[in-house]
Amino acid sequence: KLPYQIHDFLTLKIPAKISKYVIATSNVEFQDCKKFGISENKLKLIPLSFNPPDISKSPKKPIKKTRLLFVGRIVPLKNLDVLLKAIQIIKKDIPDIEFIIVGDEISGRLRGDTGYKKQLVSLVKTLDIEENVKFVGWKTDKELWEIYLKSDLFLFASTYENFGLPLLEAAYFGLPLVSTDVGVARDLIKENEGGSLISKLDANEFARMIIKLLKNESKYN
Repeated sequence: KLPYQIHDFLTLKIPAKISKYVIATSNVEFQDCKKFGISENKLKLIPLSFNPPDISKSPKKPIKKTRLLFVGRIVPLKNLDVLLKAIQIIKKDIPDIEFIIVGDEISGRLRGDTGYKKQLVSLVKTLDIEENVKFVGWKTDKELWEIYLKSDLFLFASTYENFGLPLLEAAYFGLPLVSTDVGVARDLIKENEGGSLISKLDANEFARMIIKLLKNESKYN
C-alpha cells in the first residue's frame, strides 16, 4: 500500500495538469474527472466500443425467464456475494432459476481480490444454490456471444465502474439489465426502458427487481 500512496502523492495530478486533453469513457467518468479538478475544456467524452457479431441471422431464442448472467472479473468490487444471496431469495419464487458467472479471479493490488472466488464457491454451498449457479471461467468471442444469446437477464452489482463494457455487450444482445448505478448503466437504462437501476447494494432489492422483470411480461418486453 505504501508505495502506491507515495507514488500518488508525488505524481497524482501532474499528468492531468500537463496534458492537452483527458479522455473520459462515460458520463460518470467525465463527472469524476471534473471532481478530480480537471478543467471541462480539457475533457473529451469518447465511449469505449466493441466489435459485435452480426446477430441478425441468429435463430430467435426461446425466452425462458430463468437464465441470469454476469460477465466480468471475479473480485470483491463486483459484489457477486450480493447477487448469490439474491439468487437464494429468487429461488423460493422461481425454483429453476439459473445464474451463469462468466469470468475468473484476477489478483490485483487491492486487498481481498485473491481468494474471493473460493469464498463465493463456499457461499454457494452455504446458501444451497449449487444446482442454480455455474462458474464457467473466461469466454471470448463466439463462445461469449452464444452465452449472451442464450441468457434472459443481465446482472451487475459493481461498487464502481468507469465504463462497464459487459453492460454494453448485454444491451446489444437485447438483455434487460439489472445494475447498480455505475459506468454506462444510467446511459442504457431509462424509465421503462433497458432494465432497472438498483438504488442500494442489497440482495433483497436485487431479488425484488429481478422477480418483477421476470414475472411481468410487458415490463420485461
